Amino acid sequence: MAQHLLPLMISLSKTLASFNDKEWGAMERATAKLRALATPPSTVKPQSGVVGITWHPASSKWVTRAYINRKVKHVGTFFELEEAIEAQKDYYHKEAL
Repeated sequence: MAQHLLPLMISLSKTLASFNDKEWGAMERATAKLRALATPPSTVKPQSGVVGITWHPASSKWVTRAYINRKVKHVGTFFELEEAIEAQKDYYHKEAL
């Protein structure tokens, strides 16, 4: 063990030994909240509710695709779902003309 960490570990050990049950409960609740906050957003998959718009966790963006004549066309990636929906509508409108 690194010698420079020994005083810190002794101090931490004394602090933890002095906690009562109520303080331990508060610490456990705080730790659980911190863990929840530290969970990366990529573990929760947002749903767009729109065909052709999916969440890309690596970039944290919405990916928009259009399906025309059995082919998939990439429309773009967007930070906001509303932008992705609007871009998809514009793409379909442009292709229909």
